[in-house]
Amino acid sequence: MCMNQNCFQYNGEYFQQHEGTAMGNSLSPFIANLFMSKFETEVKDKFEYFPRVRFRYVDDIFAVFDTKAISLDNFVAKLNNSFPTIKFTYEVEHNEQLPFLDVLVIRNSENKLEFDVYRKETATLRYIPNDSHHPFQHKMASFNFLIHRLLNFRLSKERFEHEKQLIKNIAKSNGYSVHLIDKLIRKHTFKRTLYNSTTFRRDTDNSKFASLPYEPKFTRELDKIFKNININLVYNSKNKLQTLLGNPKDKIDNNEKSETHPDLPPLNQGTISKIEAQYREMGHARKVPKKRQAVVDDDTKLNLLLALEENPITPA
Repeated sequence: MCMNQNCFQYNGEYFQQHEGTAMGNSLSPFIANLFMSKFETEVKDKFEYFPRVRFRYVDDIFAVFDTKAISLDNFVAKLNNSFPTIKFTYEVEHNEQLPFLDVLVIRNSENKLEFDVYRKETATLRYIPNDSHHPFQHKMASFNFLIHRLLNFRLSKERFEHEKQLIKNIAKSNGYSVHLIDKLIRKHTFKRTLYNSTTFRRDTDNSKFASLPYEPKFTRELDKIFKNININLVYNSKNKLQTLLGNPKDKIDNNEKSETHPDLPPLNQGTISKIEAQYREMGHARKVPKKRQAVVDDDTKLNLLLALEENPITPA
């Protein structure tokens, strides 16, 4: 039901998706990964040749291919004929190098593999500036990621120093002190050393979280107060692009609005209440407070009607 009842409105018309998974559906990444795993297993058993060394991340695959067994073009053509809506493209190594995700795989003169950090040519190296109205944790998130990657990639000494200097240049160009990067590197190195030096692990963190609007004047004091009662604060901002640009959905004139889609039978309040009750029992909808009137838009009504056709409500 979650994957099939995907209806949406565009340019005044209603559509239902029949192939693939819907963007924004929380199940879509899981289903895509599950499908690719099944697809990979099936074609491996059918094909006479299949790469023995391969690594897959969802739909990105790194493989060592033996061109003596079969040409790469013929192999990809067979893959594309295995399922009608799945089409593969490929990229071969150039100058003994091949990127995979954010890793640049390099084959050296001794026919051994080395690694480096890969960035696209369009990378701007721009992150949240130091003078931006954002929580400090948000600003540090990017640098924590860069340093985590620096310490965990198997880089040569020269490439390690080059990447380290690049991170410092990124920090400087975004208004941060280069000493901040040295401090973060020491922090990550200490945590990594501590983790590898013992098999004892901290108990599961049972702390709770609360979300508040970000206000620099009160942030530090609120952090101290809430940490004393085992609550971690996370901050949000009302200054979002969606707020500034408005709703991207098609706007319907008030005179043209109706209670239902013209091709659907009308829903009375009793039927809507039954649908909402059934969905709450199934765990698909949250209970609406009594003081607040529930608003059911046309897309929701259409999806609910389609769900009713497959799961009719029987009177008690």
